[in-house]
Amino acid sequence: MFRSAIVKLTLSYLAILLLISVAFSAFVYNTAMEKNENSLMREVQRLTQNDPMVFIDPSTRDYMQKSIQTEINKNRFELIVSLFWVNLGVLGASSFISYALARYTIRPMQTAYEQNARFTQDASHELKTPLTAMRTEIEVALETTDFDANTRELLQSNIDEIQKMTDLTTNLMRLSNSENSGLDLKNVDALQTIVKSAQSIQKLIQDKNVTLDISNITDANKGVLMVRANAESLSELWTILLENAVKYSALNRPAYIKVIAEQNANYAYITVMDNGIGIDQKDISNLFYRFYRAEKSHNKDVHSGYGIGLSIAKSIVDKNHGIIEVKSKPDLGTSFRVRLQKAKHT
Repeated sequence: MFRSAIVKLTLSYLAILLLISVAFSAFVYNTAMEKNENSLMREVQRLTQNDPMVFIDPSTRDYMQKSIQTEINKNRFELIVSLFWVNLGVLGASSFISYALARYTIRPMQTAYEQNARFTQDASHELKTPLTAMRTEIEVALETTDFDANTRELLQSNIDEIQKMTDLTTNLMRLSNSENSGLDLKNVDALQTIVKSAQSIQKLIQDKNVTLDISNITDANKGVLMVRANAESLSELWTILLENAVKYSALNRPAYIKVIAEQNANYAYITVMDNGIGIDQKDISNLFYRFYRAEKSHNKDVHSGYGIGLSIAKSIVDKNHGIIEVKSKPDLGTSFRVRLQKAKHT
């Protein structure tokens, strides 16, 4: 992340310095050539006009003018060569200066980012233990103590909220890991990772009474779609997209999710589409930001979550050198389309 930022900033600084250098060289060139030509022309005028004792025949005058023009061209060439070497030296020095300045500029942001990432990981890790202990104590109390109905309902609500906090800390750790660790990219069958993810959320799909259709990924591609990616991260990506589709599935009509796989010579395209509640156009541009939740998903009684899943999905896609796109219409459904680079056959 910061390496590419340093490169871009270095190029920006370098372009500015080169622009200044070229502009200064153009000024020096024009000024020097103007003075050189004026000096030579004044000398000719002095010999041919200002001194009445000197007589120059026309052929000699033509020869002198040609000699002056030759001298001007020679001086022009020498000046251009000199300015070329000067600018080449400026390019080398500017490259070093621009890189050093870019690193100096980025360093505070990189340090702050790394500190934030460490804090996120440490805080998430430290919170998991007390949350687990709290949940266990409440569950034991519910099993061993005869509470009245209202108390049991309150304690069960506490367990649900603790589970949400546990999921949040887990997702924060996943997001931090996905953003700060590199991935080992290999030739992977994308379809197998989709099937694996679908199997992992089968219970959730059944509980929500959602129909999941993945027939296209085997029928259209003969069961194999090799891409250059990391298998574990791809499985996590499909799980996030499928869980998201289930979570925001249709409430007033039969809910379905369909996974479509397509390919061309260079890329594979996986689309996860649903007929759920949809997303307003004004929310789509912010959808992959941390903790952002679309307006329709703010009702936690219906849609639980903290708006981190899609941030993790975007990070995974970026790490796999892919692109993710969203299309959605309110009350009609949403589709997430992921483009991945196909594996090269050796």
